[in-house]
Formats: sequence, C-alpha cells, structure tokens
Amino acid sequence: MPADETVAMDAEAIVVGSGAGGGTLAHALVMAGHRVLLLERGPRFEPARDYFGHLPDWEFRDAFASHVPDDDLVTPQRLTAEDRDLASSLLRHQLRDERHFRYIRACGLGGSTLRYQGEAHRFPAHALRMRSDFGLAVDWPLSTEDLAPYYDRIEQLLGVAGAAHPAFPQGTPYPNPPHRLSRASALIAAAGRGLGLNLAPNPLAILSQPMADRPACIRCKQCAFGCMIGDKSSVDVALLPAAERTGRLRIQTGRIAVRVLLGADGRAAGVETIDAASARRERFHAPVVVLAAGALETPRLLLLSASPAHPQGLLNQHGLVGRYLMENLDAGLLLLFPQRLKSYRGVALDSRAWDFARPQADGCNAYSLASWGAPDGLISPASVAVHVAPGVGTNHRRFMERHYGAHAAIVASAEQLPRADNRLNLEPEQRDAHGMPKARVTMTLDARDLRTLRAMLARCRALAVASGAIQTLGQWTSWDRSAATHFCGGARMGRGAADSVVNAHGQSHGLDNLFIADASVLPTQGCSASPSLTIQALALRTADFIARNRLR
Repeated sequence: MPADETVAMDAEAIVVGSGAGGGTLAHALVMAGHRVLLLERGPRFEPARDYFGHLPDWEFRDAFASHVPDDDLVTPQRLTAEDRDLASSLLRHQLRDERHFRYIRACGLGGSTLRYQGEAHRFPAHALRMRSDFGLAVDWPLSTEDLAPYYDRIEQLLGVAGAAHPAFPQGTPYPNPPHRLSRASALIAAAGRGLGLNLAPNPLAILSQPMADRPACIRCKQCAFGCMIGDKSSVDVALLPAAERTGRLRIQTGRIAVRVLLGADGRAAGVETIDAASARRERFHAPVVVLAAGALETPRLLLLSASPAHPQGLLNQHGLVGRYLMENLDAGLLLLFPQRLKSYRGVALDSRAWDFARPQADGCNAYSLASWGAPDGLISPASVAVHVAPGVGTNHRRFMERHYGAHAAIVASAEQLPRADNRLNLEPEQRDAHGMPKARVTMTLDARDLRTLRAMLARCRALAVASGAIQTLGQWTSWDRSAATHFCGGARMGRGAADSVVNAHGQSHGLDNLFIADASVLPTQGCSASPSLTIQALALRTADFIARNRLR
C-alpha cells in the first residue's frame, strides 16, 4: 500500500458523496459563499461521450455498472413454496430457492440521480407521523411544514414538471407544466377511472420545456441509462455546474472514503480516502464533515471508523448504525394490448395513482400504482426480441411484426416499514479489493410485506383487465427479484441518541461538526413516494443549518 498523504484543499466543509444529498448540500453551501470539497468514489461522466443512447445496442450496455463496487455480502432469505404465486416470470427469470437483496445504484458524479427516472414527490404529512397516525414505525422529528420551503427551493432548482395533486402538500406552483401522458398511459388512466383510480401525471425532475441552457425532454425513455441531452435534472447537470463556476467548489473523483478522521478534541477533523487509480491513501481535512455516500456506504463508513474511543464504530454507541434499513417493494405486469401503443415513446413512469398511499386497513403497507409503457430494458426491438417474443423462426418474427410497441407495463411500488433486524454490519474476515472489511446486508420480507405484494398484484391485474390487455407476458415482484432503488435507513434521524443517529438537521448526536445528508437518515420511506426530492429538501435544510451554526 503506498504511503499516506495529507492533501491541502482549503475547504470549510468536506462532503463525501455527490448524489441527491451530497451534491445538493454542496451546491447550497457553495452558493451561500462557502468553500467545499466534494469527494466522489466514481468518475465524472460526460453524457455525449459516456452514454450509449446513440448506439443500436444501447439497452444491452450499462455506463454505470463497471463503477459500482461488488463488495457487499448478502444474507439470503429462503423462499417458501406456499408463496410461489408471487414468483417473477419476466426476462426468462429462473426461480431460485433463495432471495438475495440487490441494491440498484450508480457511482459517479451525481450519484444515483444518474440512473433515476426523475420522480419528484413531496412526502405526504402522514408519512412523517406513522406512529401517531397509524401506530406503526416511528414519527419523524420534523414535519412537512418544516420541509415546505426546502421543497419549494429544490423544485425550482430542478425545474420539476408537474401539476398540483391532493396527495402532496402543495407549495409554490411547479416551475414546468406536467409531461403529457404517453398513448399507453392515457389508455390505462382512462380504464383506471372506471375502477375509481386516479392515474395523474407524475411530478418529474425532467424538463417539459426548455430551461436556462437545457433542452426539453425528447421522450426517448432512456432516463435510467443516462440522459444524453441533459433534460433530466440529475445533480451533475442541474446543480453542480453553477457551483463549480463560483470557484468555491473543488471536486475530487475516484476517491473512496474509508475512515472519518477525528481530531485531538474528539471531533470530526476530515476524511481518509483511497485513490481508486493509484491506491494511495490520502487525508483531507476541514472543520465540517458531511457524509452522503448512500444508505449502504454511509453506515459502512461509520462502522469502518471504529477507534479506541468508538470501539463499535462512529456514532454507534447504541448499536443503531446499520439498522432499520428499508428497500422498496415492487410488483408489476408486462401486458400485451390489441393495438399499437408506441409504448417505446414517452417519459418513464409518467402517471401514478396515489389512492392507496397510506397504510391500509387490511394490514398492507402504503403503495401506489403507475403506468410505465415499455419498461426499462424492454424498449428497443432487439430487447423485446431477446427477452419477450416467444418461439423461433417465423412465429418469432410474426410476434415482433404484430406486437412490437403493443406491450406496456402496469406497476406498483410500496414502502417497507423499518425493522431492526434489516441491517448492515461488517464482515472482518471478508475484505474488498482495497483490504477493507466488506459490508454484510441482511434484508428479509415479513408477512406484512408479502401481503402488500399480493394486494399490489391484484390491483395491477384488475387494471390490466379494465385496460383491455389481451395477454400477460410476465410478472415480477420483490418476493424473488429484489431490486431496491429507494434504499433507505441505516443512520436514521430522531430526537435523541438513544433511538437515532442524527437529529432533525442531520447533525450527529455527540459530534456537532459531523453531519449526514443522504437516504440513510430517513426514519420511514414516505408511503410509497420516491425519496429523492425529500433527500434533497433535507440536504438544503442541513446546509442552511451548517451555514448558520458551523461556518459563520
């Protein structure tokens, strides 16, 4: 291992991670006049150079996959025969006997906003009062009223396209009008109205009209593969360029954080990293340290930062670091319709129904329904031919000629309630490529989760029938195909150190200059709303607190 090196950057704050939380917080501090060092383990992507939307085989490429570390271990959950009605059958799926947790993320400047589909949801008020309103989980240490001005700010910064909806606490009007529904979504929404469902335009951080120097969406549906033209408001496109132009933001990519440094006074003093290219260990110092590496890497980093003063890991005096992890629960159907819907066009997840977005009387978790058109990975003719079209030869060709573009998905997504035994810890005997203990993730579904998956599938089937679908080409559920994109928890916020890791401002209990600003602080998942906008609103609130109280 090359020798350690202390790198001088003249920063007032170090931020580890450049996604929804870290990138947003860094932008806010810089625009308030402060000098910030932003550390990111992945590279900086140049959309026109590094994404593949212009190539014929773009759906079979992944610009982000090679930069995501495969360093975590998973404790599998045994699948039971009586629940096999929930088994996935899409994409030539082979049923296994065990369920393995899978975290879908991106490592690079912009974090997982590089891969996300731009859903921009305010959490409803009841999502922050789960214990008080429903006797479930915990209450947050703040309210939607506390977040309202920060929701307003981030919606304007991102250029969110949407329309007022009673499901969301409304603030200032969205800066852009909603995206028009695709042909498939309009058909499904009309059928939903007959069932009493309101599939409304989904608020999206994707421009529906030009804004500043960025173009409007061209409806190519490649959001999850990397937006080549810059209409999707990933952090690297929407926020960081303006911060860099001030000269007060320094960005270091290819830096893997491995330890929070403590000073002689016991407070946070900086971060130790490994340079991904040279393997050199480097130390960066600043008066304020903000961790925003995500719900897997932030808890892992706190545990890796164990010391004689913190033998169980940093901020882990009550054993809460790495606990109360939550993944999203998903179920969906890929359907065939009698008419050509051009389902490969439009905006992904352009409509959602929030009719069930609170814990249900039948014991199900909150969930929402959505129309997807052709889902990710099943947009181009080649992908449909490889993964969906049956038969060989003439029969295969005839299916494609008659039915390509007539396929569309109806999906549902639910929150998972926090449980202490869904957790992350370290495996000292298993080391990653840099010699650091790997993270072991234990995620299981309980009876309530399974009940929710069944309820969601039933709603999807009813909507499919009402929409006039002529065939179900396959289904998928989180029972056997974990694919967490809304992964939360592990360092949750609360009112005191006995039941949480940070306070309502993201400030750690016990270390007043160490903050956390990512999905790991969320106490609950938002009653099926996407968490990214709330992570960003919380990051803005944390940045304001830091600027007022730590960097005066």
